[in-house]
Amino acid sequence: MNRRQFLTVTGAASAALLTSASTWPFNGPQHEPLLIAGSTNVLPFTKDLVAAFVKLYPTVDVVAEGGGSLAGLIALKRGAIDIAALSREIKRTEDDATFRDTLFAKDAIAIVTHPGNPVAGLSRAQVREVLAGRIADWEMLGGPAGPIELINRAPGSTTRRWVEENLMAGDDILRQAAVTASAHDMAAAVAAKPQAFGYLATRDFSDAVKTLMVDGVTISRPTIYSGRYPLTRSLYYVTRSNAGATAQRFLSFVRSPEAQAILEPELLRVY
Repeated sequence: MNRRQFLTVTGAASAALLTSASTWPFNGPQHEPLLIAGSTNVLPFTKDLVAAFVKLYPTVDVVAEGGGSLAGLIALKRGAIDIAALSREIKRTEDDATFRDTLFAKDAIAIVTHPGNPVAGLSRAQVREVLAGRIADWEMLGGPAGPIELINRAPGSTTRRWVEENLMAGDDILRQAAVTASAHDMAAAVAAKPQAFGYLATRDFSDAVKTLMVDGVTISRPTIYSGRYPLTRSLYYVTRSNAGATAQRFLSFVRSPEAQAILEPELLRVY
């Protein structure tokens, strides 16, 4: 897929770009396209950043779409987009000598239970087994006998999508799990059920629930920043080494205090 096809498929900005092109150089400044695609988890943050970026650079026409981290890297390699958005590191099998990645934020997923649950921690593998329904009783995890009441987020949740893509290793989350519409509802459900098991992003932590260690590591800002906590999310924008000036300008903006402040209510800033 080339850049023209990408604009057609996304259905965004094509008309504006063509209109601008037809009037160059007779009617105002030349507009510059910037195409970003990739992780659906990153897309809401990208849109927030883009909204602020175009206020500073109104002649830039930005198209921002999801599609998945891998799809973004493929599109970047083919020259169909300028920036790929990733909610994880580039895998060795995906890497390219021309890729340049920019870390722009961090986040993490906490495994949460009722405060009265005596279980202190689980391995990453045990978390996956619980979510898949293969471990269904707290006694199998060193707790008191009793069924695990699994709480899940609704389809469309970016937190659920990250868990499915980065933790489940191809498994599905148990279909019989109770589903909550929001992180607030997830926290309330876990706080109300002594045998509950759920998950929350860092922005959604609540004192009403208990966070479990994963692989012996407690979730905290230091362990997230260091990457020692295993369910850490590192968010990246990836460009080619010959990225154009507009893409470079966007990456410079992402690293600015203004952009990091936009992200901070939801994510952990890295600049």
